[in-house]
Amino acid sequence: MLKLQTEKVSINKSKETLLSKISDVNSFSDAIPDQVSNLKIEGDSLSFDVMGGTTISMTKDNTYSEGVKYIATGKLNFDLILKVDDDEQGLSCYTQLFFEGSFNPMIEMMAKKPLSNFIESIQNNLINL
Repeated sequence: MLKLQTEKVSINKSKETLLSKISDVNSFSDAIPDQVSNLKIEGDSLSFDVMGGTTISMTKDNTYSEGVKYIATGKLNFDLILKVDDDEQGLSCYTQLFFEGSFNPMIEMMAKKPLSNFIESIQNNLINL
């Protein structure tokens, strides 16, 4: 099991505002890094191609209550969890992304660095939502 997580960062938005944006697939798609192609949105799902031609399809898990969770299926199966916590004053929030995926050891070794960069890029792009 490959587990990755970003550092916890502060975002100058309220928890409610950010949760609303990342819960909406159309808004969340704006946080997907520019290096993807063929981004498609349909209902609570989005799909895109990453370098090497692999298509990733992600669907929002509406049963997850501790933040927002997207489940990816296809050649790469993984969960992407976005957790958001209030700061003390409630004027901004903290966010952290968690990635969990089951891959064979060869794929895990090859994918670890690009996936780390991918989720860090998503987190950096959350600031602009």
